[in-house]
Amino acid sequence: PWFLKNIDVEKSVHRADYQAQLARLQAGGSVSKLKPGPEVVHNALRHALLSQRPRPHYVVTVPARIGAALKRILPASMLYRVLARRA
Repeated sequence: PWFLKNIDVEKSVHRADYQAQLARLQAGGSVSKLKPGPEVVHNALRHALLSQRPRPHYVVTVPARIGAALKRILPASMLYRVLARRA
């Protein structure tokens, strides 16, 4: 992994987090149903490049769609509280 070039995992205060991430990567990563495959991103990119009037933003993942919907229906202060809880 790229971060091993710059970070001494054994001496880091975040050692447990790095080791958990390394274990996930060595096991093949986590497969999430919320993450689309590359074909979804390809379709959005293709549309953006070939369209006469491409949209300014393309929402691809499920969490991004949920965030876009929440942004439309919630007041800003409530949206920020929801986002702060998820961070």
